[in-house]
Amino acid sequence: MLIYFVSTIGNDHWRQSFSLEKNLLAESAEVLNVYGLTSSLFVINSFRPQHGNSLTWESGKESLLEYVQAHVTESLRGQSNDRDVEVIILFKGSCDYTWEQISLLKNLRDFTLNRGVARSGQIGVHYSIVMDSLDLKDIVQKFNTNVSAGLESVQDEIDRKILLSKFFAYSSQFEQGVSTALENGTFPIHSSNHVMVVGGGGREHAITVSLLKSPLVRRISVCPGNFGTHLLGKECEKTPGAAQCGNVSIAADDLAGIVCFAREQQVSLVVVGPEQPLVDGLADMLRQEHILCFGPSARAAQLEGSKAWSKEFMARHGLPTALHRSFTDCAEAEEYILSAPHELVVKASGLAAGKGVVLPASKEEAVQTVRAMLLEGQLGGAGREVVVEQRLAGPEVSLLAFCDGRVAVGMPAAQDHKRVQEGDLGPNTGGMGAYAPSPLLSPDQYSRCLAIVQRAVDGMAREGRAYEGVLYAGFMLTREGPCLLEFNCRFGDPETQVLLPLLARDSDLFAIMLACSHHSLPVSAS
Repeated sequence: MLIYFVSTIGNDHWRQSFSLEKNLLAESAEVLNVYGLTSSLFVINSFRPQHGNSLTWESGKESLLEYVQAHVTESLRGQSNDRDVEVIILFKGSCDYTWEQISLLKNLRDFTLNRGVARSGQIGVHYSIVMDSLDLKDIVQKFNTNVSAGLESVQDEIDRKILLSKFFAYSSQFEQGVSTALENGTFPIHSSNHVMVVGGGGREHAITVSLLKSPLVRRISVCPGNFGTHLLGKECEKTPGAAQCGNVSIAADDLAGIVCFAREQQVSLVVVGPEQPLVDGLADMLRQEHILCFGPSARAAQLEGSKAWSKEFMARHGLPTALHRSFTDCAEAEEYILSAPHELVVKASGLAAGKGVVLPASKEEAVQTVRAMLLEGQLGGAGREVVVEQRLAGPEVSLLAFCDGRVAVGMPAAQDHKRVQEGDLGPNTGGMGAYAPSPLLSPDQYSRCLAIVQRAVDGMAREGRAYEGVLYAGFMLTREGPCLLEFNCRFGDPETQVLLPLLARDSDLFAIMLACSHHSLPVSAS
């Protein structure tokens, strides 16, 4: 493997940048050696004289591509090799690109896409481009055109893709579209290897545990985290070569603080655990800064943020759910309750931390519940609107799915224990434990539930609210078939703690989340 480190930055910062990059590339060489491959690093710049493996390119004489091709030919002259050679052109820039440089990048992009495999004698040469994500963001912002859209590596063999994914995991960070190097090549890797997990519960601990298993992750910051994630960091410190992990004193509702940290620390991916930051628009704020986020936009998070809106959405798209009405006027709600011919459930429309659902034992209790929410403000803003719906009979299960805006890929069905007392009695809680996979769903029922989730994702896309992240669907298994109770816009807690350990050993949660963020989950996976 021949690696050309192209520095377009000035003298003052060149040495520091190259020193850092060289260390990262040295780590990459160790990974390559495991596969019996070797790599050579050459540095190209126009600011310094040649030194060691440093090359000087004079842009007035020839294009960078011509310069690299000539050097590759010279380096391979007289060699015979039964294995093709990878040539990686690695850019580190000044975030101040000119039109001339952008034109050069376009030429390199076209070359890698259209002529990615060249020949040098009897040796095949595969060209790839890696760029610093900050440079790509600067290009997008400065020239208002995503010229990075085609900066893709041309990979043909699965083994080479796996190998390059490991190499890129230890090299400089790069933006979407730069590489299709993971096993099936269906989505690009974005890798500064720094992941930020937002939240401080058991769910976020489980997410962090799973992310630490990814060879692509080198650092995890949990905001604010908990004692469990703090202990994970201590364990990582004891393990040579393990990713770093630690808590950061930023509250989950400090949206500006989260965005600032992610920007300054060059976070590759932000994984949002709780629903409130998503409903408040954290994913939108991150994407405005060109920071990848695993979680839906505020408009898409309305599926959980407003049960009234969610029920209307189900009705618009023919998704099976209970008979229901929404109310902001207490008198109207009481009249509906007293005239309803069936048992009822009362739900606060807004977010109530899993405690906004009441199963009244009588119509009188239902009326008292509505009064407490609408008139007495028992649940604050969450109870300013209520949903009164038919109470369904049957076992309840949860189906969570990874979504990329187009495709829903289901996880095993789970069941949590909601009511506070033995015998499934007492008030509902946010969940008092869970297990998975649930035996309640037959293969046919699972397929029917997943088809309903896919129809929801399709409906959100048609309404301009493309859903990215985890979509949690709560189902009641009635005699008539699966019926939707609610949607949540994030991983469930405590379901996450029992679902993520069930990921196949060769599955990579970080890679799955990137695929969701890049709208590139494999369609066949659904």
